[in-house]
Amino acid sequence: MATLTGIIVADFTTTLASALSVGGTTATLSSATDDDGVALPTGRYFLTLDGSNSSKEHISCTLTGTALTNIKTVSRQGVETAGVLRVHRIGASVSITDFAHILQINNLINGTTDLNGTDPLKYDTDPTLSDDKHLATKKYVDDIAISGSPDATASVKGIGRVSVAPVSAATPIFVGDNDPRVPSQDEKNAIAGTSGTPSATNKFVTDSDPRISYIFGGTGADGDLHVTSGTTTLDLSSKTVYNYNNLTIDSGGVLTFTGGTSGTKVPVILVKGNFSNAGTITTVGKGLVGGVKGTGQITVLNNGVAGANGTQLFLDLTAPNGGGFGTKGGSSGGTLGSGGVKNATYFYPFNLNGASGGGGGGGGSMDTGSGQDGGDGGAGSLGLYIEIAGNFTNTGSINLNGGAGNNGTGATGNNYNSWGPGGGGGGGGGGAGSLIIKYRGTYTGGGTITTTGGAAGTGGLTTQLGVNGGTPSGNGCGGGGGGGGATYVNNGSNGINGASKTYGGDGKSGGDGGAGASGIAYLEKIQNLI
Repeated sequence: MATLTGIIVADFTTTLASALSVGGTTATLSSATDDDGVALPTGRYFLTLDGSNSSKEHISCTLTGTALTNIKTVSRQGVETAGVLRVHRIGASVSITDFAHILQINNLINGTTDLNGTDPLKYDTDPTLSDDKHLATKKYVDDIAISGSPDATASVKGIGRVSVAPVSAATPIFVGDNDPRVPSQDEKNAIAGTSGTPSATNKFVTDSDPRISYIFGGTGADGDLHVTSGTTTLDLSSKTVYNYNNLTIDSGGVLTFTGGTSGTKVPVILVKGNFSNAGTITTVGKGLVGGVKGTGQITVLNNGVAGANGTQLFLDLTAPNGGGFGTKGGSSGGTLGSGGVKNATYFYPFNLNGASGGGGGGGGSMDTGSGQDGGDGGAGSLGLYIEIAGNFTNTGSINLNGGAGNNGTGATGNNYNSWGPGGGGGGGGGGAGSLIIKYRGTYTGGGTITTTGGAAGTGGLTTQLGVNGGTPSGNGCGGGGGGGGATYVNNGSNGINGASKTYGGDGKSGGDGGAGASGIAYLEKIQNLI
C-alpha cells in the first residue's frame, strides 16, 4: 500500500532547478531538504508545480536526492498520465500538497484501487478478533484451519488424519474415491467374494484365508528349503504336501523321500517362489515293495515255491497293477508272471506312482540237487507333482525310474546220477513314477528327467549238468519269471516261462522276469490363473 501512496513531508516547498517542457518526465529540484534541514527520503511523491499561477499542475514522481524521474501528470479526477501537460520554467514553485495523497488513500479504502501485494497491510501485534467482520490475520487463519475445524464425519466436512504414514511426510496426498488406484466396486466385490457384505465376520480374502481351498504354488508355509550337500529326505508318512517359499538343490545335494510304500502317498511339492535343481531328485525304490521271490525246493521230486504278486496301486482295482508272480518249477517249468495292467481311471495325484514287479518262481528238484530261489520283484517308483509360481530351473537330474527286478539264483548240478536242479525265475521290474511339473515363470533346462521302467531280473542258469543215465532220467525245472509292474499309462511286461525237464538231460534254467512299465514326464507353463 505504501508504494501506491506517497511520502508526506509537512511544509515542504522548493523550486525547479531545470525547466520542464510538455511531455517531460525528468527534472531537478533546487533543494531536497525540509525546513528542519532533513533530506527527503527516496520514494514516491505527489507534488504541485506553479501552484499560484495558471500553469498549476499536480504530478506524481520518484525522488532520488534532488532528481525527479518517472514524472506523471495527475488530473483533478486522480488519473495519472506520463509526462507533464504544461511548460514549467526554471524557478517554478514546487510543494507537497494533500490532494493526491487523500485521493489515493480514499480510492484504496473504497476499493477502487487495489492494494499493493508486495507491501501487504498488517497489525502491529496479534489482534483479538471477535466480530465476524474483523479482518483476519494469517496466524488466525492457520490456527483455525488446524485446530478450529471440526473433525470430519460422514455428514460434516472437517479435518482428519491419514491412516498410514505417507510416502512423503512433507507432501502427504489424500486419495479421492475417483482415484484410478482405488478398486472399483466390481473389483471390491471380486476381492470380497459373493457371500454377503465385507465386515468383521466376513473379511476380504487373502492367501491365508481358510475359505481358500487351493492356491497355485502354495502358501510358502514351510519356508525355504536349500539342499547344499548330502541327502535330504522328506517323510510322506507325516504329510504328503510340502509348501516352500523357494526350493534350491545345489550340485552334490540329493532330495528324496520315505514313507511312500502304501501306494497312495504321492509327494506334492508347492513352491511359492522359484525352484532350482542343480543336484539330484530321486524316487527310485521309494514306492511300492516288489513281490517276494519263490524259494527253491530241496525235497526230492518236488516243485519249487511260487513267487508273490507285485503290489498293486489300489486295492479296489479289478486287474492287478503289480506284476504277476512266477510259478514254481517242478515236473514242468514254471509259468510266467503276467505284467501289471495299466488303469487310467484315477487321475492326479493317485496314479503317478508305479506298481512293483512280481517275484520269480523257485526252481524244482528231482533228486539231491536243490532247486534254487527266484528273484524278488523290483520296487515301484514314486511319482512326483510339482507346482512353481515363479521360475523353474533344472540343470541336475530328476530320476523316477522303476526299481530293477532281482536275478534268480543259478542251479548247480550234482554231477551224480542223472538229476540236475532247476534255476530260480527272475523278478519283474518295478513300474516307473510319472512326473508332472507346472510353472508360471520361465523354464531353464539342461538337466535330465527319466521315467524308465525297472529292468527285469534274469532267470538263474544251470552251470553244471547232471549225468545221463538212470531210470527215469530227468532234471528239475526252472521257475517262471515275475511280471513287470504297470503305470497308469503303460502295461508291465510278462515274464518268461521256466524251462521244463528233459529226460537224460541237465537241470533247467529259470525264466527271465518282465520289465517294468515306463511313466511320463509332463511340463506345463501356466499362463493365466484366477
